[in-house]
Amino acid sequence: MTQAELKQSIIQRLDRMQPEQLAFVVSFLDSFETYSQSVSQSQLTEEKRHELIKSLRGKYAYTSTSSDDFARRKQDEIDWEERNWQK
Repeated sequence: MTQAELKQSIIQRLDRMQPEQLAFVVSFLDSFETYSQSVSQSQLTEEKRHELIKSLRGKYAYTSTSSDDFARRKQDEIDWEERNWQK
């Protein structure tokens, strides 16, 4: 995939996201940028690595994961089938 195709794919995915998912992406990118800036040459020092890990713990606990979304959609399908099966 070319760089332009990758960017287009990302934009299309972002367009389909809910506001809370977009907030998660922004937060992730901020963390990734912080991580990238703190990398010296190819590795973090042990202390910086622990600081980064500690700062990320629980940061995204309130967000739903893709597996949560899948489970919710699957349950919606089951509920729909149960309602319409008897008709």
